Amino acid sequence: MATDIAALINEATRYGTQARKYTGRIGLLNLTKKNGDVPAAWHLWVATEEKVKQIATQYKSRESIKTALESQHSLLYEITDSLLVDYGPKIWNDGGKEGTFVTKVDKNLYPKHLVYKNIKDKLMLVYIQIHSICKVSC
Repeated sequence: MATDIAALINEATRYGTQARKYTGRIGLLNLTKKNGDVPAAWHLWVATEEKVKQIATQYKSRESIKTALESQHSLLYEITDSLLVDYGPKIWNDGGKEGTFVTKVDKNLYPKHLVYKNIKDKLMLVYIQIHSICKVSC
């Protein structure tokens, strides 16, 4: 999985990127149901869809968003932070005093609980969230 910004942008904006493939990597594969057990996951999904529509309208193509992200890396975090700040702590809590884990570990797809407060895990969440947002296929 890409860890540097340039590789992230390249992979996230490549044609054929599918959000479903990446939502499983952060434990959301079966949590984004309207009447599911984790309302925050549903709200994150809806907010992500709204962000995708805004980006599609603004940039018109994958190549345009790729160019924008490459020239202004901070845009990557501007796109994802507003979504993750609101929903991240509710979905990827620490499983302790913040409440029980809401995601379920899957040995192959989601091998450990991500915790929003953990900086390495937060980078993973940004990485996956940008994949979901870059599913714009104009």
